[in-house]
Amino acid sequence: MALVTLNNRSLVNADVGTIGQVKTVKINSNATESGSGSQGVKTNSTSYVDVGGLTLAITPSATSSTILAMYHAQHSNTDAGTDVSWSQIRMLRGSTTVSESTRAAGYMKLNHDMWSMSIIDSPSTVSEITYKIQLASGSADVHFSCPHFVNECSITLMEILA
Repeated sequence: MALVTLNNRSLVNADVGTIGQVKTVKINSNATESGSGSQGVKTNSTSYVDVGGLTLAITPSATSSTILAMYHAQHSNTDAGTDVSWSQIRMLRGSTTVSESTRAAGYMKLNHDMWSMSIIDSPSTVSEITYKIQLASGSADVHFSCPHFVNECSITLMEILA
């Protein structure tokens, strides 16, 4: 332990703000575009669907811990040049939305967008929690892929001890 001074107050707790654990998952291909697997997603659903492979679990060591959740998702409009739309991406903790894009790009064919987000989440549990990424199309007539072919997407979770 170390003595820390903050706003003229002495605190004896060097563990506050310490990283307890780090977990990460990456995908760098989209098997669903070729119909050969479950990694990634290609969808024209206007409701959110899971991005296969972009799911990560963590078990906090204390209910007072916070989770720094970061994700990077590359997604693309993969339809014909005249198909115009947009997409949305969100991160869930269980069934709770912790981060959501308002409207991501992708207005023209093969328009790629990188969506990165960092948030501090306070799950208040010592049970395992799962974070995942979902994608939705702005139009049932337009397909979006995440990732598009071999572009990388990832989730990183860091437990910050309180």
